[in-house]
Amino acid sequence: TIATMETQMQEATSTIDAMTTMVDDLTAMNLELTSTNESLSSPIYIDLVSGWNIIGYSMKNSQDAVASFNEIEEILSVVKNNAGEVYWPEFGFNGIGDLIPGQGYQIRVDEAYEDFYFQDLDGLRIEIQPTVPQWAIDMEMSIHPNDIRTLVRVVNSLGQEVNPDSEFEGTLLYYLYNDGSVEKHLK
Repeated sequence: TIATMETQMQEATSTIDAMTTMVDDLTAMNLELTSTNESLSSPIYIDLVSGWNIIGYSMKNSQDAVASFNEIEEILSVVKNNAGEVYWPEFGFNGIGDLIPGQGYQIRVDEAYEDFYFQDLDGLRIEIQPTVPQWAIDMEMSIHPNDIRTLVRVVNSLGQEVNPDSEFEGTLLYYLYNDGSVEKHLK
């Protein structure tokens, strides 16, 4: 009958309206999730100033410090973590190992660098070889008078200063040096 058909039409229209509302709600939720996802996966750009900087490691997974800073290796002096461990590229030394998500790092660069960001390197590791840079090899070494070990005196077992050349064979002699060390010799 016509009344039954009208009721069925009203129920179908009501169901279609409810489903349309659900689709609209799901579309809005999807847009919100997509926006949130993009903000979480978007890189965080860091402007590094010449000298010391404190930065946070913003990636979700740990990754190799050498590979993570490879983009700025030419201007990178040193990176330190909270435990005082360092990645020192000039000496080929990575005491940090992997950068840890959410951790902060002190980083010293020789010149400013804009828009540095951490890239997902998909497990890439860069092996480095320990080395000493030429400037360190060429560096002058200052010598303090206390750095030169000199003999202060020679004493016998009674603490008397003696000339070792005029002592008898079998005499115990103590050689006292300016650095506080003592050597015991049998003549």
